[in-house]
Amino acid sequence: MIHIEPPYSNSGDLVNIADVEFEKADDDDALDEILSIINNSNIEQWREIIPEEHYKEPFLTKAQINEMSTYMEFYVFKKSDEIIAVGSFGKRDENTAWIPLMYVRSDFQKRGIGSALMAYLEIWRRIGISKKYT
Repeated sequence: MIHIEPPYSNSGDLVNIADVEFEKADDDDALDEILSIINNSNIEQWREIIPEEHYKEPFLTKAQINEMSTYMEFYVFKKSDEIIAVGSFGKRDENTAWIPLMYVRSDFQKRGIGSALMAYLEIWRRIGISKKYT
C-alpha cells in the first residue's frame, strides 16, 4: 500500500487521503468522461485569459484523446462512480517519463485530490510499476 500525506488546504474540506483510490481508466466511456473534464476545465480556466485569436474549443478532440491513450495511461479518482480527477503518465523513451495531463473538476479543487494524484503518478514513475512502458 502506498501512503500519501494530505497537503495543506485552507478550504476546510479536504478529502480523506485514506479514501482516495486511483484506478487506471482505459475504456471508451472513461475516455469520454476524461475528455469532458479536460475540455470543461480549459474553458473555465482559460477562455477569459487567452486572446481570442489563440483560444480554441475544444481543447482536445475525441480523436486526439484516443490517440493519446495509445502512448500514455490515464488514472482517475472517482466519487460515486463519477470521475473527479484525471492524470496521465507516459514514457517517451528509456530515460524520460512524463505526466502531461492533470485535471481536477473545479467543484472538487482545493481538497488535496490533485496533490494526491500527482504524488501517485510520481510514485509510479519512480518505482516503474507500469507494465505497459517497462
